[in-house]
Amino acid sequence: MLIEFLGDVPLASLDNRVLEKFITVTYGRTHSGAGLYYRTLKASFSKAVDWKYLNENPLKKVKMPKLPKAIPLFINSSELMKILEHTDNENLRDIFNLDFSR
Repeated sequence: MLIEFLGDVPLASLDNRVLEKFITVTYGRTHSGAGLYYRTLKASFSKAVDWKYLNENPLKKVKMPKLPKAIPLFINSSELMKILEHTDNENLRDIFNLDFSR
């Protein structure tokens, strides 16, 4: 995605301003995708520094945009009880109970 965004440019020409723009544009499309690209690129550039392809990591000075907190994918037993109290369909009640016990 970075090559699509910038073209096939040498690593040494990448600076924090260009990379920040890439992360910001990506964040506008997908918050979690921007986080993934940021972490992956930062680790890759750190490895490039270790291997002497770069003098320093250009993402070191770029802050990751704040990611929204993920909504928990679970409920507690009191929430299950509220759902069951308002569910008249016996089949659905059985499904809810079965899913909760996993």
